[in-house]
Formats: sequence, structure tokens, C-alpha cells
Amino acid sequence: MAEDAQRRPAATRWCAAAAALVATLAASFLAAEVALRRGAGATEPYLRWTYRDEGTGGGPRLLILGDSFFTRWAGGDDVEQRLREGLRGTGVRILNPSVPGYGPYQYLETLIAALARTTPDVVLVSHYVGNDLMDVGCGADASRRLRRITAAAPSLLERSFVVQHVAALAREYFMRHPGFDWSVLTEAGIPEDDVARARRFELNPYVVALGATYPRYYRDTLLFESACAARAWANTQHALDDIVRRASAAGARVVPVIFPHTLQVSRLHHDLYRRWRIEVSDDVLDARQAQDRLLDHYRARGVEALDLLPAFEAATAQLFWDDDEHLNPAGNALAGAEIARFLLERGVVAPRPLVQTTSAHSGSL
Repeated sequence: MAEDAQRRPAATRWCAAAAALVATLAASFLAAEVALRRGAGATEPYLRWTYRDEGTGGGPRLLILGDSFFTRWAGGDDVEQRLREGLRGTGVRILNPSVPGYGPYQYLETLIAALARTTPDVVLVSHYVGNDLMDVGCGADASRRLRRITAAAPSLLERSFVVQHVAALAREYFMRHPGFDWSVLTEAGIPEDDVARARRFELNPYVVALGATYPRYYRDTLLFESACAARAWANTQHALDDIVRRASAAGARVVPVIFPHTLQVSRLHHDLYRRWRIEVSDDVLDARQAQDRLLDHYRARGVEALDLLPAFEAATAQLFWDDDEHLNPAGNALAGAEIARFLLERGVVAPRPLVQTTSAHSGSL
């Protein structure tokens, strides 16, 4: 009996300690959640899930489904910033949960998550013809993957800023530490200096590695030369149809925007990619297959898409970085201006009339 009496206080102390630990962790989690939601540190979840307007507010809500071309960079020059400049005076509010590396499947996931938070008036769907097709892939499990994506709205825990912040940190780490066998790149003939720069992430390692792993990658994604590319296009269409259906059911107007690949715009990177053992030729420069398929796909569903390729071809300035296929500030400015022009000309958004106030004694002596 005496031993039982001694054990009970010890057990009580352990239970109290465990309860205190749980309470502390819960309080810390809630405090971090509130801090992140209020913008502490401009974390990725805050940048992704916070509406941004250009001062007037109260206008249409525009949701962007995009990848690195639309990613909102803290204090940086990006396409979204240029788009807001072009839409100044419309009161548009922009929600931009874009993430580098995303494609049609992730866009669908993002749309479902966004519709659990808000009701957009416009859904802008970004397409980058450089990799979106092959990112979807040519596997036969597309239907199963789509069912898994659309099974249910994201849970409260999945919508947590703390959870998303930790996931973003992990995604950034693994993106910058790809599990490549770097010796394979050198053996393929890619210069050692370029391989070393890719390992330091001074060059995009995923592009540099194509010369060793998939040298015909851009021919597939731009020219549709393989059976894999044909299956990937079929998979892509299923994902895009679900995006259009869900956005339209929510009352939003869908606006697809098609970003060209640098190889379609100029020969700026032809020699660079050949140095990396990636197959490049002038028929890729003249390729329009990806744009035409996307335009026809959306047109058949009553949706008008914006193809940026003609504006990029007509530009005299260099629009891409010297050793990267992403847009430089001039490219961001052109893309943002073209998208804003398209939205205004099609009446998707409209300038708000100036409100003039008149004094009750105006005109009197």
C-alpha cells in the first residue's frame, strides 16, 4: 500500500509534466501561426496566401496559378509586381500562391486549396511550355493521381502557415541539393566548370543535367516528337479541364497565359545548351506546337488564352538571363505589361471611375 501511495504522486507529476509540455507546444504552435499569418518574416506561406492590391482595393479578386515565372519574391522585381503596375487604377486584389517547379497538377491542388479560402473573380493559369508538359509526365496513372488530388479539400492542418512554412523550407533544401550523380554529367561531356557551378546552384542544375539524362527533352516538350510527349499532353488536358471546370463552377473567369521558352524566342542560349549536350536546332526556334495545342484546347472550351510568344519575338531587348531560361527584369516588365493589357482590353478588369466630391457651397459667393 505504501509503495502504491509513492507511485501515485510520481505518476501524477509525470502526467502534469506531459500536460504542461503539450500545452506549451500548442501555445507555441498557435503563437507561430498567428505571427506567420500576420507577416512575420515575409515567409513563403504569407507571400502566397495574402491578397495584395495597389492601394484602392475593393476591385476584382485575381488568383494566379503559376510557377517560378509568377513567384512573388520579397522585395524583388517579378511579373506580379509589373502586372499590378499595369492594372493600377482597377482596384484589383491579387492572390498569388505560385511556387517554383509547379505545373498543371500542382495548379489544380493550389486551386482547390484557394477555393477553400476565398472566391476569386478571375483565375489566371500560367503555362510555361519549357517544362509543364513533361512535368505532368507520360505515365498511365494520370486518372488515379487526379482522383487523389480532387478527393477532398485541404484539411485545417494542411492550411496551417506553420506546416506550410516547414514544408517550404524542406522543399527549398531538397531543390538546392538534388540527388544527382554529378560524375555522370562530366562523363556526358558537360564541362567541369559548369558542373561545379550547377552543384553550387549558380546554374540551374536541373537544366544542366538534361544533357546527361534527357538530351532530347526540349524537342519533346516543344515539338511533341515522342509517344511519351503525346501521352503527357493527354494527361495535361485532363488536369486543365478540371481547373477550368472548378474555376467556372466558383464563378471565376479563367485566363490562361502561355510563357514561351527561350529557345523559341532567339538563339541566345543555343550555344549554351549545346555546351551542356542538350539537343538544339533551328526547328526548335520555329516551334509553335505547344502554343497551338494550348490555344486550340482552350478555344474549344470557350476560353481565350494569351500567347506571349509574338510579343517576346517582337521585342528588341534581351528578355532572359545570360545563363538561365528565366526572365530578366526586361522580360518581367514585358510579360506583366502584356498580361495587364490583355485583361484590360478583354474587360476582365476595368479602370475604376474617379469619385469626384463637390462642396455643398460650390459655385456660390
